Amino acid sequence: MFRPISTLALLVLLTACGDKDDILTGSASGGDGTTGVDTGGGDGTDGTDGTDGTDGADGADGTDGTDGTDGTDGTDGTDGTDGTDGTDGTDGTDGTDGTDGGEVDADGDGYTADVDCDDTDRGVHPGATERCNGIDDDCDGATDDADDDVDPASHYTFYADLDGDGYGDPDNTTGACRAPSGYTADFQDCDDSDGAINPDGAEVCNGQDDDCDGLLDDADPSVDSATFSTFYADRDGDGYGNLSVTLAACDVRSGYTTDFTDCDDSAATTHPGATEVCDGDDNDCDGAVDDDDSSVDTSTGTAFYVDLDGDGYGDPSTTVMACALPAEASTDNTDCDDSDVTVSPAGLEVCDGIDNDCDGLLDAADPSVDASTSATYYLDADGDGYGTAASTTTSCSVPSGYAILSTDCDD
Repeated sequence: MFRPISTLALLVLLTACGDKDDILTGSASGGDGTTGVDTGGGDGTDGTDGTDGTDGADGADGTDGTDGTDGTDGTDGTDGTDGTDGTDGTDGTDGTDGTDGGEVDADGDGYTADVDCDDTDRGVHPGATERCNGIDDDCDGATDDADDDVDPASHYTFYADLDGDGYGDPDNTTGACRAPSGYTADFQDCDDSDGAINPDGAEVCNGQDDDCDGLLDDADPSVDSATFSTFYADRDGDGYGNLSVTLAACDVRSGYTTDFTDCDDSAATTHPGATEVCDGDDNDCDGAVDDDDSSVDTSTGTAFYVDLDGDGYGDPSTTVMACALPAEASTDNTDCDDSDVTVSPAGLEVCDGIDNDCDGLLDAADPSVDASTSATYYLDADGDGYGTAASTTTSCSVPSGYAILSTDCDD
């Protein structure tokens, strides 16, 4: 049943709609109005359901369709279906504008929801700058490094980790949103060619800063003592060390050496390879001293004289060099016959035709001759070779004018 419309209400409607022909065709237009209402509810695509508006003649309620543009009030538009007065359909035409509700820009970035991939974030929309943040800022379907348009200014710095130890080379960098393969966020590696060298490395004796703390080997308090070497005191500075005085360290220190074969660390001339000389010391540390060492430099020794007859007197013409007096040698060189033990400066001069005491005088010519070794000779005045017993002399040899025989009866 239709209700009459007052003149005032009609004027209101005419004023709102502005075209009487729309009133006359309000039933059809009202159908579109219903669409506007539904769309204004925030889901403009549902506006096609507005065909049900043909039943609406209740224009008074239809004005709620205008509110449909607010989106949130659009649900009231469903009341338009109750209209029995098709003239209200004029207002429903405004509901067509409600279709624009599908172009909502909730975040106010100038891009509506149908093209904005995140209408809750005004920094996200087509044309936005892609940044390293895990978000598709420019709505092109690619995020961060996957987007060729990502802003390099938003890159993080990553450091090459060529040795794969998890620590990067501060001098070899790249910019990216996420660490590329072979790179890391760390930049503390001091040698990216060795996986054992990094801040977590163990400092050992190898001439390298294994733990990247700027300290090498002995200078690093954390150095592994198990990698130490043993060094030996070299007090005399000859390069040879004392086995009994040691030092454990990475590197040799002043006053120490790697050698431990010095047999006298107080004498720089005593060490392996030194020249053995006649001084009573084992100069070359081979365990043999002076003459007992076949390598001894005999020129540093003494000239001794061969004493073959063992009488304690040596032959001045035959010498031997040695550190100490050898057997069959003597320090004396006054033996005048080294083949006869009875002939020497200590010998007894006797009548035998030999210089027994090596004084250069023989037999009777030597005042020290032993007279007991002389013979008795007889005066031979007539020179016939026979002497007289009445006149005798003693001598080592027959004196002139004397004879060995004493049988001359008339001299």
